[in-house]
Amino acid sequence: MLSLFAALLLAKYWTVHIDNVADRATYEELHKQEYAIQRDVLAAHNVARAPQWKFSTSDGHYFNFRGRESLADFEKPSATPDDVRKEISAKQAPLEPRIHGSLIEHHNEVWQTDSDVTSILDSHAVKFIRYHTDTIKPGKDDAYGKAQKAFRAALQKQGVSIVAFYSAYGDGRYHYLFMSEKPFDMKSIVSAEIMKQWKDCVVSSHEVDAKARPDLTLTDSANWIQ
Repeated sequence: MLSLFAALLLAKYWTVHIDNVADRATYEELHKQEYAIQRDVLAAHNVARAPQWKFSTSDGHYFNFRGRESLADFEKPSATPDDVRKEISAKQAPLEPRIHGSLIEHHNEVWQTDSDVTSILDSHAVKFIRYHTDTIKPGKDDAYGKAQKAFRAALQKQGVSIVAFYSAYGDGRYHYLFMSEKPFDMKSIVSAEIMKQWKDCVVSSHEVDAKARPDLTLTDSANWIQ
């Protein structure tokens, strides 16, 4: 039931803009200014803001998501009129050199929601998040899928939710947000047997602390994932 609800809640595809940031304080302050400009200009023209959400990691990466229901949606023109987009661009232009100066690099990817693994009750910003990525060994997809389900079941019992993605048009990795309202330790939740099944399927993994960032998109934390 949780997975079905999640499949209805989340978009199927996402454009993901990834910033690797050197100067986080500057980056965050300028992005708040950018989103304030977007909000004010769109409101002045009675144009709805496109849904988006963002999280950051402890190693200085910021991920911005925009949902798409199908691959065909990527080809659709922006719903924001040209004159409004030009006004936003003109007002943001003075900020761009400083934003770019705060970055190490940035790029875009397309991720797909893995609804078989995703288990999330609602879209609010939780207190504790771990961002995890896996690169899968060739020929291990079926075994990895079984390990995923066992991993999800163990986490669900302890109230840890999951948002799972596959980077089909990026680095080909699996991406996870493990989330809870209280601190959690994966090794104490998931058995050694399941951990071994999981690790036997991957070439490499990476995991860091993460944080929901509705403050940067100037959106309501109760509706963080949009």
